[in-house]
Amino acid sequence: MKPNNPRKAVAMVQAREQARRLAAEFAERQQKLLDSAEHFIGAVVKTERALAVITFRIEKLNVEAEQVRQQGRAELARVVSDMRQLGAREGEISTRLGVERAEIRRLLAEAEPPAQTQISAGAPHTPEPASVDPGPEPLFALAVRSEPVGFDDAQLP
Repeated sequence: MKPNNPRKAVAMVQAREQARRLAAEFAERQQKLLDSAEHFIGAVVKTERALAVITFRIEKLNVEAEQVRQQGRAELARVVSDMRQLGAREGEISTRLGVERAEIRRLLAEAEPPAQTQISAGAPHTPEPASVDPGPEPLFALAVRSEPVGFDDAQLP
């Protein structure tokens, strides 16, 4: 359908040009939005992969830290046990090391295997440890005295 009026024809051409321009702008905007969404999803995937690698490393380091902590506690327990075998009492060991007596007792318990007791018919029985969860333990915790301890060999028996 052709318009008879040349003014209408010019107006229709201008309207089509404006519609094409708007459609091109819309298509360009849609492409930019699509590109942005692709970039966003790519960044999410990249971040998740990096976090998975870091989480794996952290887990590996936590296992290593626990092994080091256990080895350190075992060494501390051996030292305290050696001091005990040399005849030092818990109080003396506590004073010499600047560590609470309760911690000395824990270390001694860790160093010495539990004594087996005879219950009935000569069957050995190992006492069950109490199932108390003390919660998360620091990597290397000692109950160290907060106040300075003055030590003098003359104070020891």
